[in-house]
Amino acid sequence: MQSILREMLFCEDTPEWAALNLTDRFPFLDHVRGMTVRELENMPNPRVFKCHNHSPDEMDDLVFKGNRKQKIIYVIRDPRDVSVSLHYQLKCWDWFSKASFTEYFQTYFRDEKVVFYGLWEDHVNNWLSSREEYDILVVKYEDLIADSCKEIARIAQFVGRDLDPETVRKIAEKTSFGSMKKKGNLFKDQNRVSDSCLRKGTVGDWKNHFVDMGDEETMRNIAKEVYEKHQIS
Repeated sequence: MQSILREMLFCEDTPEWAALNLTDRFPFLDHVRGMTVRELENMPNPRVFKCHNHSPDEMDDLVFKGNRKQKIIYVIRDPRDVSVSLHYQLKCWDWFSKASFTEYFQTYFRDEKVVFYGLWEDHVNNWLSSREEYDILVVKYEDLIADSCKEIARIAQFVGRDLDPETVRKIAEKTSFGSMKKKGNLFKDQNRVSDSCLRKGTVGDWKNHFVDMGDEETMRNIAKEVYEKHQIS
């Protein structure tokens, strides 16, 4: 999503801003590495940030300050694939590398006392229950993979960019998972704080990892309930 928005909004960046990696061009609001408030305020408009925060109300306290016109793009993904993706992300850290997938899943994905940003279903409910209060576009990861051009056109309309079909196609090509992997590490900073592992980016890789199918069934049922509640098809 960051790469898509960069191509869409910042294609005419000055050399200073164009040279930044994604970690610095799209700062994490829940982990603004080494950036002062003044530096954030001096970023050219439009300013785009990313976050894992638990709810838009939490973001309101931090950033929005009552402004409900801020545009929010919420990317949702099958929680089974989310768990696999996070597993490999955490395995980049030495202390975690020996944990099996099942051990990781039952502790770092399902134990609400341990999981970093709350349970998947709670996070989704917190954000999608606020769609009448905030300007939120929901993008399914699976739809973005299946028909990138269609979803990129939706995103462009949401952020106020009038893009012709050829421009949309070029953005889809530049920001495909395969193209991004060829560019190397797009996120790594000099302190390795925001290092990221680009792996597969596929849909359904959970089938290669779940051993305890009771865990899989639990997540499948949770996802079904959440999607139905928020009318996500």
